[in-house]
Amino acid sequence: MAQGKLIYGGQLVCRWSASGTAVMEHGALYEEEGRVVAIGRFDDLQRRYPRARLIGGLDYIVMPGFVNSHSHGRGLTTYQAGQPDEPFELRLIEILYRSRGNSKPDDTTKQTSREFAYLDTLYSCAKQVASGITTTVHSHIYFDGPVEALAEATRPVIEAYRDSGMRCAFTLGIRDRNSFTFMNDEKFVATLPSSARSSPDLWCSRNYIPVDEYLDLLRDFDRSYPTISFQMGPWNPVFCSDSLLEALAKISRRDGRRIQTHLNETRPQASYGLREHGKSWVQRLKDIGMLTERFSGAHGVWLEEGDVETISQSGAQIVYNPSSNLRLQSGLAPVCRLLRGGVKMGFGLDSLSMNDDEDVFQDLRFGQLIQGSWGIDGEAVSPDAMLEMATAAGAKIAGIDSVGSLTEGGCADVVLLARSEMEGVQNERPLGEQILKRARGAHVKTVIIGGRVMIEDGRWLNREPAELLRELVAAKAPGIRDFPPSVLSVREAVRNYVRSVDVPG
Repeated sequence: MAQGKLIYGGQLVCRWSASGTAVMEHGALYEEEGRVVAIGRFDDLQRRYPRARLIGGLDYIVMPGFVNSHSHGRGLTTYQAGQPDEPFELRLIEILYRSRGNSKPDDTTKQTSREFAYLDTLYSCAKQVASGITTTVHSHIYFDGPVEALAEATRPVIEAYRDSGMRCAFTLGIRDRNSFTFMNDEKFVATLPSSARSSPDLWCSRNYIPVDEYLDLLRDFDRSYPTISFQMGPWNPVFCSDSLLEALAKISRRDGRRIQTHLNETRPQASYGLREHGKSWVQRLKDIGMLTERFSGAHGVWLEEGDVETISQSGAQIVYNPSSNLRLQSGLAPVCRLLRGGVKMGFGLDSLSMNDDEDVFQDLRFGQLIQGSWGIDGEAVSPDAMLEMATAAGAKIAGIDSVGSLTEGGCADVVLLARSEMEGVQNERPLGEQILKRARGAHVKTVIIGGRVMIEDGRWLNREPAELLRELVAAKAPGIRDFPPSVLSVREAVRNYVRSVDVPG
């Protein structure tokens, strides 16, 4: 029998809960082969398992690992790559331009691109693990092109997750319309100056993957990467036809496969849905049959009257991404209204965390503070509710059993925080509140995923983030050149078009 681990601390939290979190003093859990075998007081478990390897200390807080419910796996952030924070609709043009390979140096080979994609994702994983994230939901973007090209570009990213030691729910993107903005591509290009219309920089194949080929690729990934959980990822309803959304909803009902999409991230997206369908995207997805307990929507900033009740009744979940929503000037999600309405919410960093460092503690703190309303009778989201979003509630979105909490028989995904370093001065405030107010990634001392020790007492057992960053630099990451006039023309046209349609509801 493999030697188990007895993981202990001065305080043990098995599950964060908005309705009340139980804290066990001098608590411990015994792990074998990646599962939690027993939970109890340290002294009792030490007597039961005298040969167990001891990990922890009375100065540590033992808690479940975090679930990052929406991410894009970028190690080098878009800002580090040269793209400023700006509204999504303008940002999309830069993403589209880079996706065509236009920004890569002429001598960048396919092998170098694969190496960069692998290292970049591995670096993202290491940064997440460093702040106590043990499970992530990766949203993988697809623009166009044949299924073979998508498979080739996606495999190194999946393999980085597989090799990282993190748990991953991988959401494979698909779309089939509207490359530049909320308008048919041909109609939009026709509005551009002739010099821009004829530029090769605007090339768009519109060679979209058929649904049956997409599903075959997902099944191939299921077989090839059994440690990864795969979801369907209609990129955004704005960029998906009704026929595509209906097909994915049918597959989800038939196969039980989960779906994640970007939902009402910006006001122009919400306005477009109202104009096109005469109802909100939430109501439209309900009509299509996509809005079920297997569905999660990232962002959910611009919701219409009745949307909260519809989401709650369907069992669907919303992912709160506070830093991303503000960095992209998208707005503030109505978190208090969603929680009051009974909507289950996860928490995501969206690869756009507050400091570009994937420190989930800072984003949780920031996300709580910006939700408070003014005055002595103001409303606030409780610290334990925020921590539940980032753990147990996120497990539902990931679709991975028994992550986000510590239960006997469940996954041994455990994080240990140094309490005295976090507190500075001891006080008697509730533990969840102390963590929301004081904790940072630097206070994470030990991380265990499925029984595998990733960090112990501050020492990395694998490659740490700084080492991976050095490898990324050595791999000569693709840079971003100055944009040609044609791309600048497209950006200006998109800006003008969005202004014309962005009418407050």
